Order: sequence, then structure tokens, then C-alpha cells
Amino acid sequence: MSPPSASDEFSHEVAAGFLFSEEMKTVRQLQAKCDEGRQLISIIYCSRSCARAFPSGVAANDAEPKKMKQYYHALFSVLQPQVEKIKQLNEYCSQAVVLLSDNIQRTTVHENMTRVIPDVMMDALVDIMDVILQLSHLHDTKSSLRNDFSVFKRTFLHIKDDLPDSELVEKDIVRLQEFMGSSYQAKGSVWDSLRHNLTNVKRYDQVTYLLLRHCVSHIENDVCMTPSSKFKYVRVLSYLMAVLEGSDAWKKTNALPGTDKKVIEAAVKLISRYPVIPMLLEISIKPVKAPHAQSGYKLESVNDRGSGIYTRAMREVLASDFKKKRKERKFSHLPDRTASAPLCQIQMLRTAIDSIVAKRSMGDLNAKSSTSSALFTFRKDLDSSDADILREFYRTAGAFHVLLDLSATLNELGDFSNLWFRELYVELVKSAQIPAEISLPWLLIEHCLDENTSFVEPVLAVLDTYNDAGNCSLYGLQQQHLYDETEAEGKLCFDHFVFLLAERVYLHYKTVAARTTCRQWIDHARLQSNDVAPKSSSATRHNPAVMTLSKLLDTDDVDSKYESILTQRYVSVFGRYYDLTFQLGQRVDALVSKDLENWFTKFEASDATCYVTLLSMLKVLKKTHESLAVLGLDDFDDILGETNDETLGCFLGHPASAIRSRVHEQISQTILTDLCQHFGLKFDDRRFIRRQLHDALTMTVGDQFAHEECLRKAKKHHLSGKSVLRTKIGQPSTGKASYGAFEKTITGSYRAFFGEPHIEAICELLSHRELLDVANDCTDFAVAKNSKAIQLKSTEQSDHGERHPQLLQCVLDRIDSMLKVSEISSEWEAEPDSQPEKMPNASSFYHVWCAFEFLSCNRPRTRPGDSTTDEDSAISLRTMFGDGVQFAGCTLVHLLGQRSLYDLWNVSQHVINVHLCDEVKAASDAQIALVSSKKSRLKNGTPSGQTTVGTLDREMEEKAARFVANARGMRATSERIFHMLEMTWPLGNNTPATFAPPPFTPPVKTPSSVSAHAQYPR
Repeated sequence: MSPPSASDEFSHEVAAGFLFSEEMKTVRQLQAKCDEGRQLISIIYCSRSCARAFPSGVAANDAEPKKMKQYYHALFSVLQPQVEKIKQLNEYCSQAVVLLSDNIQRTTVHENMTRVIPDVMMDALVDIMDVILQLSHLHDTKSSLRNDFSVFKRTFLHIKDDLPDSELVEKDIVRLQEFMGSSYQAKGSVWDSLRHNLTNVKRYDQVTYLLLRHCVSHIENDVCMTPSSKFKYVRVLSYLMAVLEGSDAWKKTNALPGTDKKVIEAAVKLISRYPVIPMLLEISIKPVKAPHAQSGYKLESVNDRGSGIYTRAMREVLASDFKKKRKERKFSHLPDRTASAPLCQIQMLRTAIDSIVAKRSMGDLNAKSSTSSALFTFRKDLDSSDADILREFYRTAGAFHVLLDLSATLNELGDFSNLWFRELYVELVKSAQIPAEISLPWLLIEHCLDENTSFVEPVLAVLDTYNDAGNCSLYGLQQQHLYDETEAEGKLCFDHFVFLLAERVYLHYKTVAARTTCRQWIDHARLQSNDVAPKSSSATRHNPAVMTLSKLLDTDDVDSKYESILTQRYVSVFGRYYDLTFQLGQRVDALVSKDLENWFTKFEASDATCYVTLLSMLKVLKKTHESLAVLGLDDFDDILGETNDETLGCFLGHPASAIRSRVHEQISQTILTDLCQHFGLKFDDRRFIRRQLHDALTMTVGDQFAHEECLRKAKKHHLSGKSVLRTKIGQPSTGKASYGAFEKTITGSYRAFFGEPHIEAICELLSHRELLDVANDCTDFAVAKNSKAIQLKSTEQSDHGERHPQLLQCVLDRIDSMLKVSEISSEWEAEPDSQPEKMPNASSFYHVWCAFEFLSCNRPRTRPGDSTTDEDSAISLRTMFGDGVQFAGCTLVHLLGQRSLYDLWNVSQHVINVHLCDEVKAASDAQIALVSSKKSRLKNGTPSGQTTVGTLDREMEEKAARFVANARGMRATSERIFHMLEMTWPLGNNTPATFAPPPFTPPVKTPSSVSAHAQYPR
């Protein structure tokens, strides 16, 4: 259907001229006055105070009267257009009030008592009253008009002698002063004048009742399709009730003769239904009512109303079980209309039907059958069923004029420009503009992008508010300054929207990636706990924090929360299309680069146990980058290389080996300065443990690589990740807390030791060339502990020697060559058949190493200044230095070929064998004592034990047991070390050596020897 042409605007006058020709002329006058009033409303609404923009502190200067005259003339010329607006408002309000009063008075004339008031005239009266009420509200709330008028009066006093029409201006000021009043006077002068004129009309209460009934019927029947057509009846309704309550008849009987009380009650309910009534754009009014009206009823009826709703809901649920499936309905085919009915025909038909069935005249209200306005009497001429059909058609046909102009209707329904306009608040705060941060569209966008809400899709619709506001400012209100403000704020809000959306999207997908990583760790830990014994399950033992995240992993958010908005390609803002994907891609690239820089800075401030943390976070960021690949991001390897300074050598023109990357440099430094100096090898678990420094060393050196110290250093770089622009919505939220828990788990894992996960992380973080450089640095660092000559000779030989594929084999080769070149092997050598009692070389390494092991198995070293004898408070040598010293000693024994001598003449092994013999003997003696029921002998109240070496007290037994336990641990570690060395560096078949026991001469029995032998009974 096509909308009616412009020539059909008042064509219904011709169609209905046979019956309502006079009324149609009046309707046209009222409609023209309404259009003029709506234009004036736009002008008054958009006007701002010019007086507030004038410079303050300008004092009158009597020495320069000419300049002051020029100043006042400039003020007068600026304020004169503002005064013209006030004059237009005054003239229009006076004319509109008189026009409305005259038409109501003409309706109540005796000759028109029997004439039906057509519905179009009723609508015209409601429209003109609505316009007057809006202007009255603007007159009361626009303080800028009074400010400008006040400054205009004071300015006029200084220049009235220079103006040619000063008398005319002075008369206008006097007349406008009465209209504007003052700030301390009561408001509502326009409405008071309208009510005063209406109350002077004879039988005005009857016309007011007809208008009230007209408004109630339109609201209850839902014939209002647009907000403007609906709220005009709501606005007028409360004022009509105020006019009725002021009549004499109402004051006497609280009712009107011939009126229906149901209409009055319905009007009261409608007024209470709308506690806030929109007046104009963002301006709204609130009817005055009793705050505690029906409080008791509301408190008592809550349960009843809730029980009724619950009962109906349960009935619907129960009835749904017995409903049968309906068959598919078949509708008859209706052909499309070739042409729509014109607006004049629809209006003529509705007016005719309304005049037939409606009782809308003074005679109807007076209950005089002879003066009834209806053309038919229902009982004689027209059946009631036919009247109901006509009323239904009249109500349904009210929507035809909306459908004929469907495009305009849809534009009005989709116009949300009133969300942006805030001229009322500009007047209230007495400011030139309102900050953009408290603008309603701005707040709605921030609310939609809040992490606690799921309203992400409507955010683009909120952006259209600025488009609607710009269109209304330019075409509706015709104000360029409002359009400029809208455009500036809209573009700024779009940038803010892109910034917030990029942050939210990036944080969401980063949380998803971190959640996936933690879930993989949990699954891997569960598999290890099922396959491996709990005692040797490293994942369960060293990552307990990961296991506490199971509840958080089960309550994760939907991963596809932002998929719909990420698929949006272009966004229109003020007629310009922005590529949203490109805008988000740029911002996400910056966020990825910033996160990489933050983690590299933390990595550079951390210790040697953070390699796994860096690798895990790089994997999380890479997964996040892959999830956001739809945004057209830069390649992740390029961003990583730029942050890692891998491309610096290309820009500077240096070869690739001249400049090291940040990761390469940090790994080399931490291995040399932290791992090699502060960690000890724990060969049983195949990992390095940070040594507990002695008190003297701790006070001198300090634990500079502690995890807390590293975090404190990283805080100096301001790595909080908070946004600079977000000051109001950057508070801790669920999304950040969730990601913070995952990040804490990832960063807190594998920080208690250095082992295989860290080596694997180094292999993934560094290239093959960088791994060789790190290995060379470690070897050079170890060689640097010796003399410079040894370093030079061993380095030259190792550089020209054969490259071994295994790192340990290469190290053993270098150590072996160093021993040979430095001639240390000749100083530490020992013959295969050498014996301790006839040792040709007292500095044989196996002999020295056996003595060192024997001393290491003794009592642990106590802390300085600790006078207690508690063994738990002491630090053992193995705990202090780890298994690295033992690994080094076993390596030298193996490379020098003294393994067999070490196994044969190891004193600690001899003590273990003796203790094992004593245990076997003690077990056999216990069995014999159990059989013979003999008790253990006590000497001086102290239990003693008979061993192979003699009688030992309890203290010696405890020391011996502690020594044996330490010796057994060192022996097990030495066996594993020798096995690994033999597999890596086999020495070949050694020449067997024959060892003869030392000569033994039996002692001669003497009396003294017999008595001495008696002291040690077997």
C-alpha cells in the first residue's frame, strides 16, 4: 500500500462537508495552530542561555564610556533574538488559550446542543491542549529565558537613550515582565490562564467530561500505535481531571450530572498506572499523589495475587499434558489489493459511523431524549448487535491511517533520540554542556559491555541512538549546534566502545585459553595419578593449586558470548561506515603486544624457575590469538619476534649471532647466576632444588632470586594491566577474578624446583643455535672456575675436537680432556692393585673421595650461634649442597678409572656391611632370647648393645644408625650416577687385579692378653 498524497491531507473536509462543514473548518484552524506550536516548542526547547556565556567580572568603567556603550550594544544585539523567542511564546500562548476557549464555548451554545462533536474535532482539541501544556512546562522550567530576559532589561537601561524605538522596547519589556514573572513567583501561569478561561465558559464541565471520556476510550482500546499519540492522551488526562475537580457541581456532589462514574474511575486508574509521564523528549512529569494510598490493601493482597498466579501457572502445566497435537491449519488464499483506500474515505466512514452510534453531545449529558445526538435509537431503528459491529469497525479502522504511512510510523517507533537529549539537565546544573561520561547512551554501552551481563548484542542498537539524535537535531529540531554535539559525542563514544569491546573480547578469550590450559593440566595430573604411584606422581605432588580449580572450570561462561558481535563487519555512525573488524583487530594487536611486553618484563625480573611459566603464558596468548583470528590480526610470531628483539639485528645490520634475544639473554643469565650458584642437584627426583643458604651467607648475599622479590621488582614496571581511560567501570569483576585464578595457577606451578619441565621449556623457547650458545656458556662458566691456562687449552682442544650428539657426552669429553691437558689425572692416579696400607700415591682421588663421603655421612652441621643439640634444626651437607658434589666426585672417579678401587676401599660401604652383620646377629640373638626367656642385661641403668666392634651406648647407636642411613642414601645415589656414566662414557674392559690379604701373625697368649680378652666376651 502506498501512503496518501499530500493533497489528501484535508480531503475529509469535502467528504464530510454535508454534515460537519463548520466543525471541519474549526479542526483545520486547530491543526494549523498545533503545527505552529510544535515548531515553537522545538525553538524554546533548544534555546540555551546566552547570559551564562558572557564574560564575568566586567565592571563599568566611567573613564571610557564609549567602550562600555559598545559593550552594552553588543549584549543587546545578542540577547534580542532570545527576547523575540519570549515574545513569540507569549503571543502564541495567549492566542492558543483564546482559540481553545472559544471553540469550547461555541460547542456549548444552545443551538449546538443536539449536534454530535466529531472525533476529529475531539482529537484537535486534545492536540491543542497538549501543545499548550508542553509550552507551559517549558515556560516554567526554562530558566535560561528568565536569565536572558533579566540581563536584557539591565542592558536596556544603559542604552535606551541611543535606541530609536526605545518606547516600543520598553512596552514589550513591561508586557513580557508580567508574562515571565520572577523566580520566586509560583509557576504555571500559562496553565492558570487556560483554566481560568475554561471555567468562565458556561457548561464547560460537560465538554471537559467528553474530552476525558475520549481520552480514556483511546487509551483503554489500544488504538494508539505510536508513543506520541498515546502519551498526549495521558498528559491531557490528568489536567482534565484537575479542571473537573474545580467545578462547582463536582465540589458539591463529587460527580457530574449525566456522567458515568465508571469513566471517572477509569481515568483515576489510568493516572495511577503512569506514575511518570513523558512530556517532551527527556522531560517528564510526575502527578502528585498520596504516598501511602492503599498501603494496607497492597500489603494484604500480595499473597492472594501471588497464589492466583501460581494456581493459573500450575493449571496450564497440568493441562498441557492432555493437549492433543493440532493439525496444520489451512488458510484460504487472499489476493492482494491493487490499490489502498485513500485517507479521505477512511476518515469519512469513521466520522459517519461515530456520529451514528456515539452519544457525544450536550443533550446526551443532560439525559434529554429529544435532544439525543445519535441518528438512530437502538431499540427501534438499529439493533444492538449492529451497533457493536459498527463500534468494532470504528475501533479497527483507527489503525488504517498508520498503515497507509508505514515508513513514517516505523521511523517514529524506532526513534530513540530522546535517550540522548538532556536540555533539562543543562538547565538544572546551569552548565553549558553535560559531560559525556554521564550521557545515557554512554552508560548503556558500558552496561551492555559489563562482564556481569550478557547483553552484548544490543550494544550496536544503542549506538544507533546517536544517529537518531543527529537526525532529530538536524531535521526535527533544525538546530545545528545540537547536531555538532551529537556528532562529537557519538564519534568519541564509538572509540570508547571499540576500546571496551576489544578489552572485553580479549579478556574473555584469554580466560577461555587459560581455562583450557588448566583443564589439560588437570587431566594430565589425573592420568599420572592413575598410572603412577601417588608417591612418585610429580604432577599431583607439585601442582596442588591446579586441582582446586575444578569448580571454577565447571562454572565457566559461554565461549560463544561475543561471536555474534564479532561477525558484524560494518557499523554506521552519522552516515559513515566503520570497519568494526579492523578497529577491533588494531586494538587487540596492541593488547597482545602489551601482554607480551608485560610477561617478558616479569620474566626478566624473575629467577631460573619461571621458564615453564613464560612458555605456558605464551601458549595461552597464542591460543587467544588463534581464537581471534577472524579480526585479521598480525601474525603471532611477528609480534613475538618484535617483543623478543629478534628483529633488532636485521634493523641494525648485524649478523644473527651478534645480538641475542631477550629470552636467550635472560635464560643464559639465570642459569649462570642463579641455577649454577643457588641450586643443588637432587638425583633421586632428577631435579634441582634451591639450597637453603646458611645464615651467614643469607645475611651477606641475600636471596635475591626469591619469587616474592621478583614480583616486587616487576611491580615497578606498572604491569597491573588496568585501562587508563576506564575510570568508572574498571572495578574487579567476575571475568577478571576468573582469569586471575587461572593465571595464578599457571604462574605458581613449577616454581619450587628446576627439572625436566624447565628443560623442555628451554628447548621450546630457544632455537637450536641458541641452545648451543647456552650450553657453551655453561661449559665456559664451569671451566672459568679453574686457572686461565686450563681454560685456554681445554677450549682450544674442544673447539677442534669431535662434536658429540649428546650434551652429557660432550661435557664428559671436555672434562676428560681438561684432566689430561692439565696433568691433574697424573697427580690423582692410582694403580689398579694399589692398597690403602701400601698406597704409592697418597693423593689418589678415590682415597680422598672416600674420606669426603665418610665425613659427609657424619652428624649434620649446626647453625652458627645455635647452642641446641636438636638435629632437626641442623642443615646437612647434602641438603646444603645437594647431589651435585656427589655427581662431580663420581664423575671424576669414573673418568680416572678408579671405580673398582672406590668400591673396594670405600669406608662408608664397610660400615654399612658391618651394620648389616650386626642387624642379622641382633635378629638371631632376639630369637634365642625369646626362646630362652632371658632378659637384656643393664649396666649402670643404661642399656648397652653388643656389636662386632664392641659394646655401644644409646647415643653411639643413634649416631651409628644416622651414619648408616646417610651412607645408604649416598651409596644408592652413587650407583645410579655410575650407571648413567657407564652408559654415556664406557671405559671398556679393565685388566683384572689380584688382591692378597695382609699377612696375619697370631698373637702369643699371655696373662695380660687373657685378661684383656675377658673384657670383650663374645
